[in-house]
Amino acid sequence: MRSDRSQPANLLVVEGKPYLVDCGEGCVTQLRKAGFEPGDVEQLFLTHMHLDHSAGVGPLAAFRWTGSVTSQLTVFGPPGTSKFVDAAMRYLSVPGSVHSREVPNMGSMDMLVHGEDIKHGGPEAFELFSDEKIRVRAVENSHFDHLSGVDIGFGALRSYSYRFDSADRSIVFTGDTGPSQSLQRMASGADILVAEIMDVDGVMSAFRQRTDIPAAQFPVIEAQMRAKHLTARDVGELAQASGVKTVILTHFASAGAGTEDVERFLREVSEVFDGKVVAGKDLQIF
Repeated sequence: MRSDRSQPANLLVVEGKPYLVDCGEGCVTQLRKAGFEPGDVEQLFLTHMHLDHSAGVGPLAAFRWTGSVTSQLTVFGPPGTSKFVDAAMRYLSVPGSVHSREVPNMGSMDMLVHGEDIKHGGPEAFELFSDEKIRVRAVENSHFDHLSGVDIGFGALRSYSYRFDSADRSIVFTGDTGPSQSLQRMASGADILVAEIMDVDGVMSAFRQRTDIPAAQFPVIEAQMRAKHLTARDVGELAQASGVKTVILTHFASAGAGTEDVERFLREVSEVFDGKVVAGKDLQIF
């Protein structure tokens, strides 16, 4: 958590219509700063079920409802998404019932949001959604490979990357992932790759300062970090192999808030990638 970066959320705007990728805490505020209202968003694509990518879903649904929006919000995401959305509606039901008594004829909040579990998995990309402006494809990435086969009550534990193709450009959002041949194939020839990035050495340095983790666990933790996240070199190799034109770095993970060496990230990506590399900032427009 930090004051100059909100939790992960990316807004893709095609001919004035917004499509939201992930919805971390603070998303509603950031939407308004970007010139949009919660009710403008009708499609949300969650990459995976970590809190930093999903904790803003409840407020987004709630403030669409209080804004008298009548269109439905569809939340696409991995198995568990529909359960998560239903639980968010139950969580909001008490303040929602108070509001509906103060403002008659509000209708039901839960009728305005629908969670759609993505049932596809495996190494091949598939079409998830399309309308008159975009085509959306998804592929399972490697973020949860270390938990393969684990079922915690809502189906297979999966994480997705997304590709959006419009009339004039193609954009791939990695979400959280490690190196992934499936992602590389789906990203082939894209105009923009929006990629997470992690300083594994820095993160591990912070872990080693903790006294609640046995030292014998550190090699296991580091191996998992390298398998389920992208280092700067991983991002560069992915971008170069897939032939994308531009990389936008986001979701910086380092030893602590404000400790990331952005210039080093840019340099290390560029050592193996010939295209343009940009370090993204909140509310930046591309």
